Amino acid sequence: MAFDLKEIIASRLGENYELHERHLNRTLVSAQRVIGFDKVYARAEGAYLYDMDNQPYLDFLSGYSVFNIGRNHPAVKKAIRANGHRRISMPFSFATPEPKRWKAR
Repeated sequence: MAFDLKEIIASRLGENYELHERHLNRTLVSAQRVIGFDKVYARAEGAYLYDMDNQPYLDFLSGYSVFNIGRNHPAVKKAIRANGHRRISMPFSFATPEPKRWKAR
C-alpha cells in the first residue's frame, strides 16, 4: 500500500509535540517546552529553523549532532540525489572498541 509521507506530515502539522510526548519521549518534549523550543517549524536551512511565521531560531540542539553540517546543505542534497538509487543504511550509533575493552576488565 503506497502512501505520501509529505501529505501525512502536512495533515498532522502542529501535532508533533503532542504525538511525540504521547508515543516517544515525554521528557524531551518537557525540556523543549521549558526552553521555548516547542514551535511548529515550517522549514530549516543551515543552523536555523523557521516557524510558521518565518521567524528564525538558531538550533542549539543540532539534532544531537546529526545536523552539524547544517540542514538542506546543497552538497549533501546533491550527493543524496546522485546516490538515491542505492540502499543506504545509517546506524544510530557508531561502533567503537570501548565495549570490548570494558568486557575484558
